[in-house]
Amino acid sequence: MSPLPNEPDPKLLALLEKLEPVALGITAIIAAGALLAWRLPAMAQLSPHWLDPRPPTAIALLFSSLSLWLATRPRSRLAQMIGRGIALGLVLAPFVAILGYAGVLPLAAARLGALPPPPTIAISLMSFLCMLWIGETRGIRSLVADLGAATTTAFTLFLIGGYVFGTIAFVGAVRVPLQSPATIVAIGLLAFVMLARRAVSGGIFRFLIADGSGSRVARAVLPAVVVTPFIVFQSINVLDRAGVSSIVLSQAIAAPLLVIATVTVIVWMGRYTNSIEGQLRRQSQTDELTGVLNQRGLESATAYLGRAALRDGQGLVAFFFDLDNLKRANDLLGHTAGSQIIQRFADLLAVTFRKTDIIARVGGDEFVVLAPAPIETAEEMLRRLARVVETLNASDHMPVPVSYSVGYAELRPGDGGDVDNLIAAADVRMYEEKSRKRAA
Repeated sequence: MSPLPNEPDPKLLALLEKLEPVALGITAIIAAGALLAWRLPAMAQLSPHWLDPRPPTAIALLFSSLSLWLATRPRSRLAQMIGRGIALGLVLAPFVAILGYAGVLPLAAARLGALPPPPTIAISLMSFLCMLWIGETRGIRSLVADLGAATTTAFTLFLIGGYVFGTIAFVGAVRVPLQSPATIVAIGLLAFVMLARRAVSGGIFRFLIADGSGSRVARAVLPAVVVTPFIVFQSINVLDRAGVSSIVLSQAIAAPLLVIATVTVIVWMGRYTNSIEGQLRRQSQTDELTGVLNQRGLESATAYLGRAALRDGQGLVAFFFDLDNLKRANDLLGHTAGSQIIQRFADLLAVTFRKTDIIARVGGDEFVVLAPAPIETAEEMLRRLARVVETLNASDHMPVPVSYSVGYAELRPGDGGDVDNLIAAADVRMYEEKSRKRAA
């Protein structure tokens, strides 16, 4: 397995792991405070502007933060089911409210409060679908989750634009005070968590947390791109206090659209830069003869595996192979025959080991295989390889039979340790086997 050049940045992953619970906690506090203020009017007098979300909005925010919290970090199966159940309930809630107003369901319309406008309902539905499928990694559900995260983020930008420029009519939320600072902050924090989880899950936002140079450039430029249009348009607004309301409205629409357009360009630039970097890195880390990793590629892979082993506590098995009869083939049949043996042996390793295992050619006739989180013992893997080699040797397709010496070393789950030392230990055991063969 060739190491991906755009793997998530471990430092950024650790930072997101710390920030996500904080963001969800703040959202829950805002929602709970708003609900308490509606039950205790005296409390609302303390900060009427910040405790503005109405009960339906506050309830949706509270349950949304709970659903995402249950899905943010690895939890029990029951907790995950509860989180998905909450998200499913949020998805169904708008339809239940609509049916209640239409008289299809025996619900008191007066108890439902003011029904949000259709644009707000559609945006909320996309957000709830994102929560329902927040961990999906492929297929239509993953795409819908990505679209939901993008929709929530775009909606937050429009809310900020409406608040900054003093109008909210264009999002269809005149009857629902979504433009309050508390609500904007809460929705923005939920959008942040959605984007972060979709990026970690491998969606279209994965490039935002990747370790490639394009992703780093995008992360550095993104805050300025988001903030600059609002600063510019607000400055114009301050200088033109006597402007007509339609001008202010156009500014409120133009700023978020400018942000979305600019971010789209950044996304394209980041993904394109990462793609080019990935092609160049794969070329520099791939052995031309066999197509497996070379020494440089193995070094990158071991660095990544070392971080993963320390982070996840997973086991690891290192194999060191050395072909026994390569010199004989070169002397008798020429270097073409020796190259053919090397190529075939690399193919045999690729067939025998998993796609997630790392195969590298580290010398003329030496190979290293790293098997993270093995599901079988090292002896079982070697027996499977021996059977494959025996089948190839019996087919008479090789100029000389393939023969090899091998040593292996294991890293138990939770042990920690250095991958380079593990490879060195496997190398020593390989030479011990080779010496026994020569002595025999």
